[in-house]
Amino acid sequence: MWYTPNILGANVLDFGAIGDGVSDDTGAIITARDYAKANNYHLIFPHGANGIYRISSAIDMADVYFYGQSNDAGVINKGIKIQADPGVLGVFTNIGMGLCSNITFCYSGKQEFNYKSNSSLVHSELFYDVRYFGAIGDGNNHPLSDFFYTLAEAESFFTHAADLSDEIDSCAYMEAVEATNAQGINTIKLLGHHKWNKTINNYKNSVNMQGYGTIGTRIDFEKEGTILFDLPQNIRYCSWKNLMIVGSRPTSTLTTDLTGINNDLTFTSKSINKFISIQYTDPGEPTGSCSITVTGDGRGLLTPYVINVTLANGGGEITATAAQVKVAVEADSAAAALVTIVVAGGNDGTGIVTTMGATPLIILWAQNYGILMKMKPE
Repeated sequence: MWYTPNILGANVLDFGAIGDGVSDDTGAIITARDYAKANNYHLIFPHGANGIYRISSAIDMADVYFYGQSNDAGVINKGIKIQADPGVLGVFTNIGMGLCSNITFCYSGKQEFNYKSNSSLVHSELFYDVRYFGAIGDGNNHPLSDFFYTLAEAESFFTHAADLSDEIDSCAYMEAVEATNAQGINTIKLLGHHKWNKTINNYKNSVNMQGYGTIGTRIDFEKEGTILFDLPQNIRYCSWKNLMIVGSRPTSTLTTDLTGINNDLTFTSKSINKFISIQYTDPGEPTGSCSITVTGDGRGLLTPYVINVTLANGGGEITATAAQVKVAVEADSAAAALVTIVVAGGNDGTGIVTTMGATPLIILWAQNYGILMKMKPE
C-alpha cells in the first residue's frame, strides 16, 4: 500500500508491475485497480524502472482515481507514461472526471499524448480545457498519424476521427463539445495556437469558446472548405472571447466589383494563414504608370499585408486600366509572391478602374471580449 498525506493508494508496483516499458504490466495494473476500487483507494503509478508502463490490452478505469507519482525523494510530477501495444483500443477506458493526473498515453514507437489524464484541466460545472482531451496547441501540425498506427486506435479516443491526417487539435475540440453536451458544461477554453483541418460542429447545446493567456488564442483552419460551425437548421448562439480564428484556403480569392465595365480582376492568395488585402488609391496628381507598395507582415488582423496599387493618373482623373494594374502587380516581386492575378470572367481588362479601399482575400473570423455571435448554416 502506498501512503502520502491524506491519501491512501494502491501502488501498482506492490502488485507486480515493473514500469520499465518492456514488461507487460497489464495484469498487475488490473489487480491493483480492483484492490483500489474495493477499498476506496486511489491507484498510484510510481516512476518505477523508467516511468513507462506497458499494457497489452485496454483497462477499464471506471470509478477509479489514478495518477502518476515519482519514486525519487523530493521529486514530484516526474511524469508517467502508459504505453500500449499496437492494436490496443482505448488504453485506459471509461475515464471519468475524477482525480487523474501526471500521466500520458502512447502507442509503442509513437508520440505520447494527454487524454483525460490531467483533471486539473477540468472545472466541474464551469469549463473544460481542450487540452484535457488531447489538444496540444503549440502552433505546429500534429496529425493523428503521429500518435496512432490505425484509424481504429484513433477512434477509440476521438470518436469524430475520420482519417489519420486529421489534426489532433480539431479532434480534441470535438471531444470537448461532446463532453460539454453530456455534462451540461457550456464553456470550452483553448490556450495557445491550434490547428484545425476538419469541419467543427458546435451542436446540441450552445458552446462558449474562450481563449486565454497573455496573448489570447489563435485557431487556424487548414483545409479548404472547412467551416467553423456546421449547424443543424435551427440557429444556435455561441459566445467567443479572446479568440482569433483564421479560415485559410490556398485558393481564397477576391474578385473586385468596381463601377464601370471590363475593369474587374481576380486576385488569388498564394499564402496560407496570411492576412492579405488589395487597395487601389488615386495619387491625385499626374503619374505615368501604376506603382505598387506592400506593407504589413500578414500575421494578424491589425497588420495584414496590404498590396496598394497607386493608379496611373493623367492629370485630374484616373487612366489606369485593369490590364495595367495586372501588369504592375505581376512586375512587383513582393506583390507577386503573395498573389496571382487574372482578368475576371466577363471582362477584357480594357476598362478604367476606380479607387477601392483595402479589401481582404482570405476568410477571417475574429471576435473578442464576449461578443455574442449568431451563426447559421450555409
